Amino acid sequence: MSELKNILSTHQDIDPILLEKYLKGELSNEQAFEVEQQLDDNDAFEHEAIEGIKVENPNINIALININQKIDLALKEKHKQRKNKRKFNANIATLAILLVLALIVIAFIVIKLFLKKG
Repeated sequence: MSELKNILSTHQDIDPILLEKYLKGELSNEQAFEVEQQLDDNDAFEHEAIEGIKVENPNINIALININQKIDLALKEKHKQRKNKRKFNANIATLAILLVLALIVIAFIVIKLFLKKG
């Protein structure tokens, strides 16, 4: 069991921003070497996956920009939907309060009329 804990504690995920810069080629040689070293230390699968991305898709920047734009649009749309839903709920609450107040006023008038007759 202690071996499992040691394996899990030594595994470190690479910072996604640093990895993105690595894929774009924006890192210095020293930083790129450190990222590659960390990939080699962590998991051979991770290293192979990164190499595959670099070989398969040399236009990774375009793909990343497209993905980020799609995510931004989806988040903005969800934000609009939530905002509209809040407005709708506020309108219903206001209408319900006005209806209750109107019923109270009508009940007061009806009771006052019955007391005058009686």
